[in-house]
Order: sequence, then C-alpha cells, then structure tokens
Amino acid sequence: MRVRIFPGITRKIYKLPIYQSYLIRKISRDYKKCLNNHQLMHTFKQVGNYIRDRKLLLGRDCYSLSVAHSVLQAILCGYKSLTLVELGVGEGAGLRELSLIAKKYSSLFEVQIDVIGFDNASGLPKPDGYKDHPEIWSMGEFLLPNFKKLEQELSENTTLIIGDVKKTIPDFCKLYQIKNDVIGFVSVDLDYYSSTKDALNLLQMTADKYLPALPIYVDDTNNLISYSSYSGERLAIEEFNEENIYVKIEEKANFDINNFFIGHFLNHPIRTGTLKPVYPLTIFKI
Repeated sequence: MRVRIFPGITRKIYKLPIYQSYLIRKISRDYKKCLNNHQLMHTFKQVGNYIRDRKLLLGRDCYSLSVAHSVLQAILCGYKSLTLVELGVGEGAGLRELSLIAKKYSSLFEVQIDVIGFDNASGLPKPDGYKDHPEIWSMGEFLLPNFKKLEQELSENTTLIIGDVKKTIPDFCKLYQIKNDVIGFVSVDLDYYSSTKDALNLLQMTADKYLPALPIYVDDTNNLISYSSYSGERLAIEEFNEENIYVKIEEKANFDINNFFIGHFLNHPIRTGTLKPVYPLTIFKI
C-alpha cells in the first residue's frame, strides 16, 4: 500500500530537529568516505540539493549555498581555516545566520570557520549623488540600534567591527595579512556605490589571503528597476575590475544563486601553477 504524504506535512517533518540531525549525520558519514575530488563534489552537490529542496535548513540560501562552494574549495586546496565576511550588518539577521552556517559547516567538514561583520552602526550616510541611488536609499536607514547587544548574542566564532569601512577595512587587512587564515566568502550589502568602493579594498591583500575563486554575494545588483552598471554596487565592481589587473569580480548567474559573484585571484599561487592543490578545483554548481 502506498502512503501519500502531503507537501505541507512533509515540510513540517523537514523542520523537526530529529530530521535535521539525521541529515547532518548522513552528510558527515558521506564526507568521511570521500577519497577524491569527484566524491567530494558529489557529497557537496547533495548538500546543495538538500538546501534547495528546503530539507537542510541553514538560513538564507544565498549564504548557505555560497559558503558550501567556499568550504569545498578550501578542502580541495588543503586549507584548514576560513574567514567569512559580511559587509553591512544592518540589524544583524544576516550575521547571525552566517555565524550558524559557519558552525554547521565547520563541524561537518573539519574546517575552522570564523565570521566577521563590518558596520558603522549609524545607518546609511547621506547619499553622494546619483551613484548612491538617492531615489531608493535615505540617510539613517539600516541603523544597527544596539551593537553591544548584538555582540553579546553572537557566537564565539563571530566578530563585529564597528566604524566607517574606509578606515576599518585597511586596519583589518594590515592585521589579517600576517595571519594564516584565508578569506573564504564575502557578502557585500552596503547599498551605496561610495561605501562599496571603499569596502572592496578588502580584496587588495596578497592573493594567497583568499580562496583562488572567492564566492561573493552582492546584494543590491539585480532586483530593482534602477539598478545598473552605472551606479550602486555594480558600478563599484566595474571600476574595481578596471583598476585591478589580477583580481576580477564576475557574476556567476549559471550557478543559480541570487546575486552570486566570484572574485578571481588570477595571480593566486594555485591559479598560476606554482602551488598544487590537494585535488583539482573541479567545482561545479552545488
């Protein structure tokens, strides 16, 4: 006899902690059996299917799917630790989710993952002309009302850096350059051209401080009618590409992740052939 389970009931089953624990255990078992890059790709592809089918619940897809590509790439490269960065924290919902995703993937795939959020805590500054989309955004929007409270709520793997990215990003890069970690994912949600232009200096360290093909989520690029390559975050990316010879940011629409870009570090030791990864970087859509 065939038992029919209705979609609504199925979705409720997926949300049960016992089902989530079952999936986590299954993924962990499958990962530990992997012996080569093809088996790893298959396991991560299954993770992507679970996320897309709303079976594995890790928060927003644009983060969980992007970071899955980051973790797989780290494993193939032989990296043991990653840093995930959120540029523009707002009220903190995204940072909390990114912290949760980091903890889940870290325990599953034996990669140490830390999270850093950057925000000025005072909301958007005054728009500086058409490039900052004053037809959409206004001064004071996206205020982080109590960043001290948010800091207390964050997991031990997550750090919040408060201040203007024009200053905090260079200061961070000076300290990070001497660490052994690599940047594994960047979320850009600063709304303005001017702020994004300053924040992209995060990508100006030596190439070995990043994944060779860095997953980047760029929030304000596609869904509103006045977004274009002549203003906002997309213009900041266009100019970044013009100004940098060996680092290029390119949209990866065929990976079916909203606003998904890749930062290509063309002078990365792995991409120049001077350093061999543990396994070839044959990474398809997860």
